[in-house]
Amino acid sequence: MVSLSSKASAFMAGQDRPIAGSRNMSSRGSFLPSLDQMVAATELQGLKILDLEIMRGHYAETPKQWRLNFHNNIDDVRKHYDDTFIKMWNFYLLGCEYF
Repeated sequence: MVSLSSKASAFMAGQDRPIAGSRNMSSRGSFLPSLDQMVAATELQGLKILDLEIMRGHYAETPKQWRLNFHNNIDDVRKHYDDTFIKMWNFYLLGCEYF
């Protein structure tokens, strides 16, 4: 799982200027378990899942709006970030939106 929310927050606050290609854009050691893994862990604890809703379709609109807002403000973004960051951020948002 990649988390750029802290980068976005820092950008909005004008506090961060990432270095192109820096590895500080990922959450080292983070892990996003699969549904099977979460069900197995739940059962190991003696718990039962009574309801399950896949939120992917609902969530897709959120990164879409982030991406549109990002590109609507691209002139300001370019004042603070290089093309490498812009491409990576766009790739991340598209990934969240479509996958």
